[in-house]
Amino acid sequence: AATLANPMPVWKYLVSGAFSGVCVASVLTPVELIKCRLQVQAGAAAAGQAAVGQTYSGSLDCAMQIIRKEGVRGLWRGNVAC
Repeated sequence: AATLANPMPVWKYLVSGAFSGVCVASVLTPVELIKCRLQVQAGAAAAGQAAVGQTYSGSLDCAMQIIRKEGVRGLWRGNVAC
């Protein structure tokens, strides 16, 4: 265990931080994708524009349409920069 007399090495902080970042991104990317698609749809409706493409009746409907059209991997679309 790390103590003041025996501190934890910096590389362990880096590894644990990187691991936690990967975990958070894996969980939140589908949630953010669904939220963004619903916000775009709501923004278009508020502006009086007809929704282009798909329309969603809610979060679950949005997730199901993404999975049907893009597969499960579609929920993580845009997660990797390259």
